[in-house]
Amino acid sequence: RRQVIDLAIYGDVDERTLRNLTEKVRDDLIALPEITVVELLTARPFEISIEVSEESLRRHGLTFDQVANAVRRSSLDLPGGSVKTEGGEILLRTKGQAYRGHEFADLVLLTRPDGTHLRLGEVATIVDGFAETDQAARFEGQPALLISVFRVGEQDALEIADTVMAYADNADRWLPAGINLTAWNDQSKLLRGRRDLLVKNGLTGLALVFLSLALFLRFRLAFWVAVGLFIAFMGTFWLMPALDVSINMISLFAFILVLGIVVDDAIVVGENIYTHQHRTEEGLRGAISGAREVSLPVVFAVMTTVAAFLPLL
Repeated sequence: RRQVIDLAIYGDVDERTLRNLTEKVRDDLIALPEITVVELLTARPFEISIEVSEESLRRHGLTFDQVANAVRRSSLDLPGGSVKTEGGEILLRTKGQAYRGHEFADLVLLTRPDGTHLRLGEVATIVDGFAETDQAARFEGQPALLISVFRVGEQDALEIADTVMAYADNADRWLPAGINLTAWNDQSKLLRGRRDLLVKNGLTGLALVFLSLALFLRFRLAFWVAVGLFIAFMGTFWLMPALDVSINMISLFAFILVLGIVVDDAIVVGENIYTHQHRTEEGLRGAISGAREVSLPVVFAVMTTVAAFLPLL
């Protein structure tokens, strides 16, 4: 997997509110068909602290070990056996594990002679909060939590980034006042830069080749060299899905690299066709004989380039 883009959700609110909103954003993103892996960053794990004072223990005639053992015994999920029915076997389980502060507060420490219960909340101070860690995040000077979105396998990084950006742009509709959601650390910008460079180089190279051939040879030759370059790239885009190849950093670099090679081969074939048509043959016969004459060298030139880069696959 590779990181694509991060989201920062921030605002001057308590950490629990920020955490709940961040989890909602994570769940919303995972529910989108373009996204499969989303992780929370800088989010502290939940922690429930039970603070018992010596005065409280003495007042109720308890020791710290008694309180700890009572919590350990009461907050448990235990198997309760199984029941066989006509539809199959049903597993039974008692669910006594406490997960929230108020659930721990209701745990029974002891039963008095009169039948009343002494509960943990009467003895201890229970804080339903977060673990102490050495990390914290602030964005635009306000408390923040970060969400990181990844691509897996051959997923399209540009599509994922566009989806996340669209979600962030629409988040203001439902976010509470004072809470903001911002996309940042967009790793797809580098990929977009390579793509734009490919388009720029392709158009510039095509224009220069077209003008050079049109000035020194013939307009028709320049036109067919340009058409050959266009067909080569369209054929590549057509075959990429069949070969399970996506547009990524490597494929864009390959496009930029072979751009000049494809133009060179097209010029070689075009010039030879022009020579045949200009000196000896005309029309279709000259095009066929000119292309046939240089077909073997051109094919071997392409194959040597393919062989040089084949180990990278």
